[in-house]
Amino acid sequence: EDKDDDETVFALADALSEVLYSAYNHVNELDGKHIAQLSVDEARVTVKQVIDIMKSCLERRTSIIRTIGGYDGVVPNEDESAQLYEQLMAEGRNLTPLVDSIGYTLKSLGEAFVPVFKSVVAPFFSPLLTASGTIDVRARFAAVCLFDDCVEHCGGAAASRYAPYLAEAVVEGMDDTKNEGDEDLKAASIYGVAQIARHAPNSVFDGSINDVMGQLSTIIKSAEGKPKDDIEDLRIVENAVSALASLALFDGAPYAKTDATKMSQRQSLLPTFLSYLPLREDPDEAKICHEGLCDLIESGAIDVSSNSAQLINIIGGILQYVEEGEEIATPGTCARLGAILNAMEQQVSGDALQKAFVAMSPKAQAASSAAMKHAATYGPGGSPECVSKIY
Repeated sequence: EDKDDDETVFALADALSEVLYSAYNHVNELDGKHIAQLSVDEARVTVKQVIDIMKSCLERRTSIIRTIGGYDGVVPNEDESAQLYEQLMAEGRNLTPLVDSIGYTLKSLGEAFVPVFKSVVAPFFSPLLTASGTIDVRARFAAVCLFDDCVEHCGGAAASRYAPYLAEAVVEGMDDTKNEGDEDLKAASIYGVAQIARHAPNSVFDGSINDVMGQLSTIIKSAEGKPKDDIEDLRIVENAVSALASLALFDGAPYAKTDATKMSQRQSLLPTFLSYLPLREDPDEAKICHEGLCDLIESGAIDVSSNSAQLINIIGGILQYVEEGEEIATPGTCARLGAILNAMEQQVSGDALQKAFVAMSPKAQAASSAAMKHAATYGPGGSPECVSKIY
């Protein structure tokens, strides 16, 4: 097909991304394997074709951006600029399904995709990770998304190899003076921090950890004191909370050390972390953070007595939202939360618990009671039946 035919390119790219998304999400319940999946050779051919189309798209976008900015010494008038921005948006619309098509192929194949990433994806996208390689912020967004996926889904060796490239990009992408106000790039960069923290060697951020922690803290503090309904970019803020916890709060986090200095830092992060729970905007990140909450409580990192009212409110909220169908905690996490509530009954004064429990909504009370009964019957790892919607 004609790669310059905007409508055809979008239609084909959108259809391809839908097919690959469906293939990625349909898994055999018996063996956990994808029902439909490209072979590595088929993936290589498909990704090459997609990148060929993306190259043409990005070249046109670069030309338009240069014209709008008067890079060649001629500044367009108002009408010309409006027409150019319209063209730029049309080209940007095409990028989304093209990037998604590569991403779903990568996620489906996992570690098997690494040779394709090494030979086809990385050579094209590595130069686009930072502003030094492109004037197109959407090209940077596409590159960061694919490197995020590689670090998360392609195994430890790939994470070790490509995380250092991503680390430089996410520091730049979170910086509002360098991301051109692109919220998608900012969000993908925050997500990248979390993936590096979880999957890459602990040393990847050693040279930039102060910048990373500072940027995440700035994002989080911008929403402090506001009701969640009033936070304009709540998904970005919640993912920044998750990334910060993955870096320096959770057990096993690369910068959550056990020496006195780091323990003090860890304790200073706890109030901020707790103040944003439950997380609801990104179900995958919410599951990780709510499981991490259980770890922190069970290990004694959180003082249950002094935080009892807040913890009961958080736990009740998580269990209620799960009961209502939100996939923000796994069955195992819900069972552990029920056991934690039972343990709190033995550790905290009855009056304090009663006041906190009564302060919850009736739905949260009902979900909490069900979880506690389940945990008392089966234990925290037993038959997961305490919350009916996802159990």
